[in-house]
Amino acid sequence: MELDALLRRQAAEYRRGAMHTALLCTITANINRDSKARPQPYTLEDFLPDPEAPKPGFQPGREMSVEEMKNAARMATLAFGGVIRKRGEG
Repeated sequence: MELDALLRRQAAEYRRGAMHTALLCTITANINRDSKARPQPYTLEDFLPDPEAPKPGFQPGREMSVEEMKNAARMATLAFGGVIRKRGEG
């Protein structure tokens, strides 16, 4: 219960923090919008992240393979500035 409330609060704070960026994106997109190709204007909702939306490639209940876990660990290592060494090196 408390964890759910905390997660909802964090999602709301994140969304509130993203509001100014979404507003700038909305204004920029509407200024540059081709009204013939897209008659309806963009809204804030088009640019606000939805924490409840399914993530691309995510399949609930599906376990990752060992290779997928290794690949995720490699990507995280590189993303945080780490170096990947082969066994026996350094």
